[in-house]
Amino acid sequence: MRLPRGFFFKLVLIFLVIGLVPLAVVSISAWSQARRGMTETATRYWLLRTARETAALLDGAVDDMRALVRSWADDDSLAADLLATSEPGAAGTDAATRLRRFLDNRRRYRPDLDALIFVARDGTIVAQSTTTATGSTDPQRRLEGLPLATVLVASEEREWIERALAPGTKALASAQVPVSSRDWHHSPLMRAARGTSAQALPAPPAVSDCEVGFASSVLAEDRRQVTGVLVAIFDWAHIQGALDDVGRRFREEDDPEDGGRRYSSGYPFMFARDRDTIIAHHNKVLLGSSLVTDHKLESLHAAMATVRAGVHAYEYPAGIGKISGFAHLKGPEVGGFGWVVGVGINSAQVFAEVDSLGTFLLWAALITAGLVIVLAAVFSHRLTQPLRRLMEHTERVAQGDLHTKLDLKRNDELAVLSNAFNRMTADLERSRVALVEAEKSAAWREMARQVAHEIKNPLTPIMLGAQQIRQAGRDRHPELQAIVDANVLAILDQCEHLRRIAADFGAFAGAAKREVKAHELAPLLQQLLTPYLGGKTGAVQCTFEDRLPRSATVQADAKEMQRLILNLLNNALEACGPRGGKIRVLAEVGDDAEHVRISVSDTGQGLTPEAMQRLFEPYFSTRTGGTGLGLALCRRIVEDHGGTIHCSDSSAAGTTFRVELPLLRSS
Repeated sequence: MRLPRGFFFKLVLIFLVIGLVPLAVVSISAWSQARRGMTETATRYWLLRTARETAALLDGAVDDMRALVRSWADDDSLAADLLATSEPGAAGTDAATRLRRFLDNRRRYRPDLDALIFVARDGTIVAQSTTTATGSTDPQRRLEGLPLATVLVASEEREWIERALAPGTKALASAQVPVSSRDWHHSPLMRAARGTSAQALPAPPAVSDCEVGFASSVLAEDRRQVTGVLVAIFDWAHIQGALDDVGRRFREEDDPEDGGRRYSSGYPFMFARDRDTIIAHHNKVLLGSSLVTDHKLESLHAAMATVRAGVHAYEYPAGIGKISGFAHLKGPEVGGFGWVVGVGINSAQVFAEVDSLGTFLLWAALITAGLVIVLAAVFSHRLTQPLRRLMEHTERVAQGDLHTKLDLKRNDELAVLSNAFNRMTADLERSRVALVEAEKSAAWREMARQVAHEIKNPLTPIMLGAQQIRQAGRDRHPELQAIVDANVLAILDQCEHLRRIAADFGAFAGAAKREVKAHELAPLLQQLLTPYLGGKTGAVQCTFEDRLPRSATVQADAKEMQRLILNLLNNALEACGPRGGKIRVLAEVGDDAEHVRISVSDTGQGLTPEAMQRLFEPYFSTRTGGTGLGLALCRRIVEDHGGTIHCSDSSAAGTTFRVELPLLRSS
């Protein structure tokens, strides 16, 4: 006999709980702490700090540009020279020369400047720097003498410069020289200064095609009048270069002497004020593209609108996790451009070492689980061998061998179990003889009670038939012969039933043979109920309501169906008692159209809730003289015919029993 596997599995489970579960808890906790506390938190803090530092660096660069242009425009000699350029002859020429020399001297020390230009109050370009960023001289002064409206026919850049020509009274009242600025853009003015065609630039734009400009008003001595504008156009490569320096730091080892880590996937990026247009990126192809429309990163776009500085995790491209820190630069209200700078890095590179730790812990857990299973198998074999012998002897006892003895040469709890098993088999052997005698006696008593109960049921319709014949004879009923014939048939039928009961109990060793065949239920019920119909049975009035189709047929034994109905009718009669009442028998097709339903209702005293729960238990009776076998026999008959019986309603107004039997055929 094989031992069930449950014992082995329980041993494995115990060892796992003792050894593997604590290891798993510690491992998961260590991995989670490493990922969240040591890596994720540190990375988020580092990315956020880098983004803020980069934003501060770029804010400083923009402030330096603005302050530099403002300081140049605040030179007292410029206002007079700008006014003198409008004078004819040598005076105007000398003034323009002084202005040009001023521009050349300033540009020589700012390699990120692409152009310095003076625009007079009437909108004419009066001076253009002829010195390049390398210090060489460019003899071409293509813009001098041209009206700004001619160079920039319809351009936002013209509007930006004209804002400095007419800054408004509020700006003039400020203690500082008014400065207007132009965000990241393609400068038509710069292209005209270089002699390049002003046609649309190709996409994506090169970094060299992008500019950022400042226009500072040049004020008269009284600080109330604008005499001209100093226009400074800076190469965007200066801003892009600051971000490229941040990107290079990502790829540098943090500790070269000790083989430090590098985050090659890290890179900076920057968006325009709309938080959507990419204006700086390590991949120059992406310049000018849309974060939402082109790259579908609505979540990052929304995150940047929520806080001024933060960290956001997302996937780009799909399947590659990234973590980015971002920070807003100063807005236009404080002299900035409102850019948003960010630094991003691949999540896989950030969590590489933590994931290696997780892999190591997983292998450790698998090895531990393997050792646990091996140890459990060893201990299971040593512990289950005596149990297997015990099970073999138990099987012998189950087969009736009460003389088997179990001998375990051990000195532990299993030896105690062995002795208890031997005592049990001896006690069982002594009890078996007494039990057989008791069972015989109980069987005879049970048979006697059932015989008495079964004989009592046919006597009731016999007595009722005889009473009807006697009453009809006394009353000289005109249909006396028909009444006599019908009741005599019923009495003979019940006598046959008594004979069958006697035969059944006489052959107690084997169940009586059923004669199961198809019966039309309505005629069968009419025949059974005839003695109870046609008047009052004592003080009780019986009625039968037939709602069945003519061909409603059931597969049943007619005698057992008779026993079932008579039992239910007798119970209903006894429930009504001497005070009388009504009994209604209803036959109809069930709700599912696949069963036939027979309902027997009375107006008797009803049943208590406790009695309702125990109605069909053998030997339970609500009457003092009842044997308690009637409803138990009814349930056995119904279930043997594939049906169900239940008490559907019981109250002070009476009781209803419903029997449902499978419908063989229904029209």
